[in-house]
Amino acid sequence: MHVQGTALQANDCRLFATRRKRPIPDGWVTGEELSTFDTAFSSDHLYPGSSEVVLNEAGDLALFGGADGVAGVYSLSQQKVVQALKAGSAVTATAWWGDRAIVGTAAGHVKIFEGGNEIAQLGAHAGPVTSISLHPSGAVLASGSADKRFAFYDLSTFKTVSQVYTEADVSCCSFHVDGLLFFVGSSDGKIRIFDVKTGSNMVELETGGAVKAIAFNENGTWFAVVHAGSSNVSVWDIRKQNVVKVLDAGSAVESAKWDYTGQFLAAAGSGSVSVHQYTKSSKSWSEPVRKAVPAKDVAWGASAHQLVALTPEGGLSVLGAS
Repeated sequence: MHVQGTALQANDCRLFATRRKRPIPDGWVTGEELSTFDTAFSSDHLYPGSSEVVLNEAGDLALFGGADGVAGVYSLSQQKVVQALKAGSAVTATAWWGDRAIVGTAAGHVKIFEGGNEIAQLGAHAGPVTSISLHPSGAVLASGSADKRFAFYDLSTFKTVSQVYTEADVSCCSFHVDGLLFFVGSSDGKIRIFDVKTGSNMVELETGGAVKAIAFNENGTWFAVVHAGSSNVSVWDIRKQNVVKVLDAGSAVESAKWDYTGQFLAAAGSGSVSVHQYTKSSKSWSEPVRKAVPAKDVAWGASAHQLVALTPEGGLSVLGAS
């Protein structure tokens, strides 16, 4: 692994220290409870071709869509689709902006829906949108595309405020949890880290394989990297800019997501869903959950008491304590 570019500034790293000291919220799931997780219910095959699922802040509404150009808002409590959103072409990325649904498409558009109605269409990539990310402030949205570009949009005006050309396709992209940095993963095996304010490329990390997904730990210092075709998830330290742990998920990993507390990392694999737990007191890792539920993506429910898996057939399987 090789690092190119200017090192991240010391004051950037000092910002992460306060995040690492945050208490775990009352009522949050424990490792013991996670070990009892099993499939609580599964939906029908709703949106074949789906690749990504996201939950709203309350943890009840799941947003995902498929190859037919329709995205759905699925209520976990009601176990049914409560809104159908017409995206116009295959749905390739999803995000929530408060109670508004955001959808990226294969036609290169980003669409915003409110109350089931489209209220804005942002940008126009020359290739499919591969990833969208909301800034922690909620004021800016980013999209990345196979056209080797990412764009930032002002959500108060729905206008494009900047576009940056990268040297490779953007397979995934995300704002860092502190909002100062923007990470771009590509099939050339590199993660390029940009300064959000200036758009300058600060650091390039050579990861050793085509980057499929990036997920940030809320502690601000760790992020997980998923490589195409690999059964491993690599945990990186942004301060050291290297791998601190490699976790085996048992099958080819499609995505990985940290819970809010940063204790648990869920991995969606072609053969299973697994959760890896980091215990800070002993600085050790364990695996409280591995279930034979094939998944394209995974999302944490309210207080991490549910784990929502997007199945390869475009449905949902919800895991919870038995």
